[in-house]
Amino acid sequence: YSSQNKIGEIPLTPGVQVGVNIFLSAQVWKIIGIELKSKKIYVNRAVDGNPPMFLGDGGNITNEIRNRMKSILEDENYWIGYNENIKEVLGKLSKENLKYEKFQWVEKNDKVGLRTFQGTKINRTLQLLLNMLYNEINYKLDDRETFISGPNIREDINKVIERNFTKYEIFLYLKDNPEIVELYLSSNKYRMLLPDNLKIKYVINNKLNLEGAKTYLGCSS
Repeated sequence: YSSQNKIGEIPLTPGVQVGVNIFLSAQVWKIIGIELKSKKIYVNRAVDGNPPMFLGDGGNITNEIRNRMKSILEDENYWIGYNENIKEVLGKLSKENLKYEKFQWVEKNDKVGLRTFQGTKINRTLQLLLNMLYNEINYKLDDRETFISGPNIREDINKVIERNFTKYEIFLYLKDNPEIVELYLSSNKYRMLLPDNLKIKYVINNKLNLEGAKTYLGCSS
């Protein structure tokens, strides 16, 4: 909604956050407010020049697909048979996104973020763990670009590794922040029939992947 006028519909997913730019109805909009109960998102015309998120149906992208993407960028043998224009693009992407041995730090819009090359569930979990550090929504996920951004992400990733969060800690955090649970379950029409504890357990078991996130971070289980 903009000035109380409905301009379109988008899926209400965890990536939909205040401050994010979205592309809708041939315009770029900045989200200025979200009402979970009424499922309304309030926007103004974006004027900051930041690129928008192109929001689909919120489906999951598997870890295998993302790992394959990274492998193609890493190994030029996969490029055999492509024309020179495609090879040039792949070379540029490889240079921009594979600069480091472990975590791929990428500069985007004058901000440093993390290109994970991980599946949707792991990316959601990483974003959640980063936000759990300070109990604030400081970190945003653009899963289409497998990119997590926010303040002090280099330092905070190390703090997440040191904290080594457990499933029980995630359960307690989600219990204290039911609005996050609602975002994860926004596409589930039967969610209102479930008690809160079952909603949280469903999110942990079906929307997140803590063990996968720990493997990516190099944490002990």
